[in-house]
Amino acid sequence: MKLHHTTLLISLAGLTATLAVSQSGQTKIPEIKDKAGNMWVRGYSRMRIENLGSGKYKFTVSTSDGKKLKATWAKENIDIESGGLECLVVLDKTKAYRLQTATMSGGIVANFVRASANAQSKENQTANIRAASAEYNGGNDTVTVRGNVTLTRTDPGAGQSMSATGASGTIQLSEQGSSANAVKAATLNGPVKLTMTGVRPGDDGKPLKYNLTGLADRMVFNDAARTIVFTGNVRISGDDPTLGGDISGVNSATVKLTKDGEIESIDLEGDPGRTVVQDKRKGDGGR
Repeated sequence: MKLHHTTLLISLAGLTATLAVSQSGQTKIPEIKDKAGNMWVRGYSRMRIENLGSGKYKFTVSTSDGKKLKATWAKENIDIESGGLECLVVLDKTKAYRLQTATMSGGIVANFVRASANAQSKENQTANIRAASAEYNGGNDTVTVRGNVTLTRTDPGAGQSMSATGASGTIQLSEQGSSANAVKAATLNGPVKLTMTGVRPGDDGKPLKYNLTGLADRMVFNDAARTIVFTGNVRISGDDPTLGGDISGVNSATVKLTKDGEIESIDLEGDPGRTVVQDKRKGDGGR
């Protein structure tokens, strides 16, 4: 039997909520969106909207146990999936709700999209964050994460990817609209595991893929300094010639990258002294 639906529309300061209900009494997935097409939230079971004045609104959204809601902010290039969401938005002149802060709970997946670091590529790069809970601050583009954290940055156009897991940490994203590395900086507390792949020139001059895996108690990534610092029970392995073999039994390791994401050098600190592993590709024909 074909079901007919009625639709309930609620309008508040450029916001429209839609709820479709069938004759059988079954409720379809509710959704709410702004008239500018920027903010879109779907799959919630409860929502509270508070007018804070001066064009600011607070949304508190939850779902039934085990279910997830989805939220999107188009201009911010943010997609969120979580069990609960509390966010502060500001209504702009176009009637778009712009995301300022978001507290995510109940197991979260958040995607932050940027243009590729390769200006010739039309493919986007993405920073994907998974955790038990997270807090996003749009003022400085940072995400504070807790519980079963996985950070993945992929840039198909540049042939680069990086994935790291940890227990907690802070991730700073590049500015919205930027084509720089989507992950500007990251500090993860462990145990931490990092897996990184990239492309470097091979002996014959052709592009050659490489990989690096690092294990430690803590990891600090800084894109501006082009460094990855591992501390505590460090182990590093991979197939890039800079490594010179698997590394273990050191207290810290600093991996220096080139502007193209290649491994330039690795500094190691352990007992009894300090060891520096230089780039074998420089001056020895290894590149």
